[in-house]
Amino acid sequence: MNILVTIPHFFGPSNRAQDKEKKTGSAGGNIEKRVKIVKSNIFSFMNIFGYNQGIFDIINNCVYPVNNKEIANISIVICTAKNYHLIDQMNFKDITINHVSTDSDPKYLGFVCHSIMKNYLGQFDYYCYMEDDLIIQDPFFFKKLEWFNQEIGNDYVLQPNRYELSDKGIFKKLYIDGYLPEHWIKPHKDLSQLKDIYKEFLGQKIRFYASSNPHSGCFFLNKAQFEMWSSKPFYLDGDPSFIGPLESAATLGILKCFQPYKAAPENANFFEILHGDNRYIEE
Repeated sequence: MNILVTIPHFFGPSNRAQDKEKKTGSAGGNIEKRVKIVKSNIFSFMNIFGYNQGIFDIINNCVYPVNNKEIANISIVICTAKNYHLIDQMNFKDITINHVSTDSDPKYLGFVCHSIMKNYLGQFDYYCYMEDDLIIQDPFFFKKLEWFNQEIGNDYVLQPNRYELSDKGIFKKLYIDGYLPEHWIKPHKDLSQLKDIYKEFLGQKIRFYASSNPHSGCFFLNKAQFEMWSSKPFYLDGDPSFIGPLESAATLGILKCFQPYKAAPENANFFEILHGDNRYIEE
């Protein structure tokens, strides 16, 4: 499997004019913490889907490769704006990162990622977009995507439920993308017309629903789906009308082109992704 991952990355000074970025964790804050989160985002792909996995043979004091049936070729592109980034402090040694530096408005870096994706049309099995604070922890992540689209079809996109973890407070795990007001969504798509879908997976019935909040800060499209979207006249239109440009880059194109679904609350952990900056659960 060949996977393209595009990541918009911004880290800059915090001030009143950048309140929105501060809320998204990209302005100000602890540099070491931010570097750790972004590196976790990248290494989650390498550690779960990449080549460098082994098992220690205690008797022979050596290491053998493992998970060789699930290995993927990962290509990662990080897109930044001017000098507002932390790439130089991440010290990537054993992996190759394609760093694309631009003069773009940081809020629109996600749309630059869309443009980069189209340069690789037809070359990858999956085209992924991830905000830089998201971390995959499920080794069956892409297998579940593949299963879902085989069962339902490529007109449907399965979006992961974002969650945070903390040892503080009552809830130790919090899903952060709660319901949105209808008037935020309905100008783009009437999700109320989409019916729940029930499918059995490993003996368990899973419910998928068109959540009133389709946003996940990311999307993962197979080759056929990306070809569908990139052929539309609205691809690369830079439309920021879903909440704002940050949210629109991750979600609006999916809304325009596909039927977005998530695993329902009672089985939310079927398809999920960790939000590395746990600012919601610790508020």
